[in-house]
Formats: sequence, C-alpha cells, structure tokens
Amino acid sequence: MAAHIIPRVMRPAFAASTTPASADMPRRVRILQFNTLADGLSDAFPLVEKRLLSWPHRSALLLQEILAHDPDIACLQEVDHFDDFFESELAQHGYTGIFKPKRDDGKADGCATFFKRSKFEVHIRQDLEYRKVIDDKDVSQVAILTVFKPAGVAPNADGIVSREGLFAVLNTHLKAKDEFEATRVKEVSAVLDVLAKLQAQFPRIPMVISSDMNTEPTGPVYELLEKGLVSFSGSSYTHRLSLKSAYALYKDGGGEPDYTTWKIRPPVEVARVIDYLWYTPETLLPIQLLALPGPETLPPTRLPSENYPSDHFALLAEFGFLPASM
Repeated sequence: MAAHIIPRVMRPAFAASTTPASADMPRRVRILQFNTLADGLSDAFPLVEKRLLSWPHRSALLLQEILAHDPDIACLQEVDHFDDFFESELAQHGYTGIFKPKRDDGKADGCATFFKRSKFEVHIRQDLEYRKVIDDKDVSQVAILTVFKPAGVAPNADGIVSREGLFAVLNTHLKAKDEFEATRVKEVSAVLDVLAKLQAQFPRIPMVISSDMNTEPTGPVYELLEKGLVSFSGSSYTHRLSLKSAYALYKDGGGEPDYTTWKIRPPVEVARVIDYLWYTPETLLPIQLLALPGPETLPPTRLPSENYPSDHFALLAEFGFLPASM
C-alpha cells in the first residue's frame, strides 16, 4: 500500500485574523517553503529504516506534500533531482520551475522555485552565489531572486511592462552547522543588499524571503532581519527594509512554532525552528499559515518517516496584497 503524508490544515495567522482588511483582499498568493532533503544527503539518519530514505519512497511523498497544499509558488531547497523528477512531475500539475545548483558539476543540490504558469511569469531573475559576494571560496550556498508579473501581461507599444502586480520572492538556503553563524549573517546581509536595490528600483514591490536559514529565532540572523541592526563577531550589519516573519504569527498571542525540523542523529535529538517565510509588512498581510504536525504524529525515530519525506516540515503562508503594494 502506498504511503500517504501526514494530514495538515491551514490556520489563521493570529495577528491578522482580527484584521477586518484581511477579508477584503481579493489578490492573494500562497507561498510554500520546503527543504526537501537532498537524495545525496539522506543517508545521515541511522535510526530510520533504509526503505524510508530511498528515493522512490521519498519522491512520491515529496510530490504529495507539495501538491496537497496547492501553492502558487513553491520554494524548495536541497533539490538534487530537478531535471529527472521535480521539473517534469510538477510540470504535469501546471508549474514551471527554475533551478540554481550550488555547483555546476551536475551533481550538487540547490534551490528551485516553482510557480503556477497560469498565474505568473518571470519578469526578472537574479541568481546569487554567496562565495562571490562575501569573498569566501568555501561557501557553496546560493539564492534565486525572482520578480514575478501576472501571466499574459504584454508590454505596451514602447516595449515597457507595467509595474502593476509585480512581486518578488527570494529563495535561499544558508550555511549549516552552529560554528558558521558568522557566515550566515554575511549571507543574509548580502540578500538584504540585493533586496534593497530591488526596492530602490520598485519602491512598493511586495517581497518574500523563503529559506532554510539554519539558525534559530534567538540568533543574530533573525535579529538582523527583524530589527535591521546586529553586531556579531566583531562586525556590525544594518539594513533599512521592513521585514517580519510570517510564522511569528503562528501562536495565539504571537510567536514562532516550536519546531520546523525534528531529527535524531545519535546521540543528539534536535527539534527547532530554522525555516522561515519573511515578508514586507507594508505591502503584504499573512492571512493563513499551514499548521505543523503535532509530536503525536511522529514515530520515535522522528523525521524522515513512513509518512513524511524530509527532516524539515514544509511551511506555507497565504498572503494578501495590501493597497500600498504595486
């Protein structure tokens, strides 16, 4: 019998659920954030049955998980089967994908952004290789910035595309391991520089950062994003963008969920929040968030499992576009 994913539901973004304006937003977008666990990295879970880590088992569940939540845009990390799985399978369901690998050797995983081609077209694409931006040859992480426009909007007689309806999504995966927090701060600072330049070009453009950031809400990366200023490892970093975490609205009264990843790598068991959807609050309002499965749904070996294909849970936010947006 084929396995099925853990059932999940949408819940209100609590700070937004009491906002009357949320009912008057016909223009909305559903954005999925999901570290899919690269096939090449799936052997790092010694307590999990090997068949549950096999690509045939996991790939079927990955597709189920993505499609079950009907995202308009899906931002995936640790993708190493773009050409031979994700692109072709999701194309059958109306999605077009773009991919940026960590290396150009045909073997590396990377970031992939998929979008419903019936709704959107790519207006601008910009890839970011952190090793070039922060001048560190040992850094392999990448980002994809995509500016979307409504599908079917043609240029005017002068060849100019209307700015109305443009919005931006940046998909990235920051460097892992606790000892690389300083690198992650540099990476996200580079992201913020790119977005600041975009905002200067398009002053009211809605923006979302979708990412496995490999850092918790108490860390300097979160502080920099939220507060616009952080001092860390002897350096100061600033930005002038206004950004908030959508899942900071997850709990009644506010607060991130208790975990977005839960895994055991003996002798350590780790459940923590490291995945995020950041947004510009002057142009976007989170209306609904995809609920996280409860601990009772997980086996003693945690993730991945019979019914969940990754060591990270997918997140999804439904955003409404505010009148101030483009």
